[in-house]
Amino acid sequence: MRRYLLPILSGILLALTFYPFYLWPLALVGLAPLFYFFLDRARAKKEVFFGGCIAGSLAVSTTLYASLLQLAMQPGAPVLTYAVRASSLFFLIFIGVLFGAMALLYRWMQTGRPLIDSLLAAALYTLIELLLFPVFGGYYYASIAHALVPFPPALLIASLGGVPLLVFAAAWINAVIAERSWRLALGAFIFLSVICGGAFWYGRSHTTAGPLLSVALIQRSPQSLLYTTVPSPEPFGDYGLQKLILSAADGGRTSLVIYPFSPVEATYTEARPSVETLNNIVPDSVVGEWLKSFVPSSTTVVLWNTAAENGNLYDEFGFWNNGLKQTYQKHLLHALSDYTPQWLQRFGLARVPYSLTPGAANSVFIDGVSIGGLACSETQQETYARRQAAGSGLLLSIGFDGFFPGALAPYWSLEASRLRAAETGTPLIRSSVFGPSALIAADGNIQTKFDFDETGVLHGSMTIEKIPTLYAYAGSLPVYLFIAALLLYLLVLRINNNSDTRRRG
Repeated sequence: MRRYLLPILSGILLALTFYPFYLWPLALVGLAPLFYFFLDRARAKKEVFFGGCIAGSLAVSTTLYASLLQLAMQPGAPVLTYAVRASSLFFLIFIGVLFGAMALLYRWMQTGRPLIDSLLAAALYTLIELLLFPVFGGYYYASIAHALVPFPPALLIASLGGVPLLVFAAAWINAVIAERSWRLALGAFIFLSVICGGAFWYGRSHTTAGPLLSVALIQRSPQSLLYTTVPSPEPFGDYGLQKLILSAADGGRTSLVIYPFSPVEATYTEARPSVETLNNIVPDSVVGEWLKSFVPSSTTVVLWNTAAENGNLYDEFGFWNNGLKQTYQKHLLHALSDYTPQWLQRFGLARVPYSLTPGAANSVFIDGVSIGGLACSETQQETYARRQAAGSGLLLSIGFDGFFPGALAPYWSLEASRLRAAETGTPLIRSSVFGPSALIAADGNIQTKFDFDETGVLHGSMTIEKIPTLYAYAGSLPVYLFIAALLLYLLVLRINNNSDTRRRG
């Protein structure tokens, strides 16, 4: 095993970067031993491939264990639960093979020029993460981009090209270290410093400030929500919630109170839905009148629940003020949490007892501030968040991360929320019933927060300011074009070199 010490070291360093260790500085050096391992052209192809496999499998082992292997038993779907748990072994091997393929491609395309080879290594690693994000529905927990969120320059880089650029930059730093060239290292440091400094200067000098919005977020303990699993008294059952909302409203001094849950299972307009699994269902008007009876008219209260309308069920944020409601409905549905694909139902792998419908409602204004919604898994969708931010002064991300035990998924969603704010230059509220919840400034920095499992009411004020970012203008397209151009150039160069070698032979 001595020949594989460098890949083993890389795998261990990367594993320590992620949950539950969170040693984020290791993201800047964890790949370096592996990239250095690739540089030795005397190594056999088989050795290079298995070195990549070892590093990749070790790197994701802790996150796969904490996520897929620890999936909470899904109500009414034991087959699905066990299938997901078993898939952790498949993904351990699959991701290892991806790293091995990266190693072989690097070996085949490397030029011997430190700058080009370092960019090649970064591009190939970035392709791995770009592939794994959609495979995991946006929840690839071993992303070095999300690990680097506590590092301030990371948020500046995200504002330029989103997560793909941040992954590329982190991998490039690792590759530069592996090249052991002080000239290359100095050039990379100057280049990254200039673009980060330029992004900071331009953003701050062109920031547009708006009004100040007072906000209160409610977090609760799992024990306080037991009423959702047993028949509840009429009309809502959770009488403790009324006291929390009153405290959050602060006599009307709070403009926006957010409760990322609901005192009922569903609301409806027109006819009552006939869904056997939904018991505590009330008309929209009943919820409105209940809130109107004790909430000051200057305060808007947000509830998150299922809503039935015209025979369809929607995942909905209801913004209630003085008995009237504005609505945001979830647009992008997530398989297994929002609906079960038909082909999975045939195998008895259904999880949700009913399927939701993609929503259309998306127009919310509070105290003159337009609010864009990100419901649960929508927070992980960069392109959608960018569209929502384009016409909004504030983003509201509400989610529930109860699929896996512990704080892995909750803190991942907080990191994703910070990235969405920094990418779009838009302040963002992250609200989760068990936490963490936070008020996030337009540059991605946290203004105030409640940690995971902390309970109570979090009060704060947000300045509704917009910071212009390159990502908000162009998305990640420039990053994709650069990687494609680099790989195409090296591919053509390699093919031409092979042709010249054959002719000389």
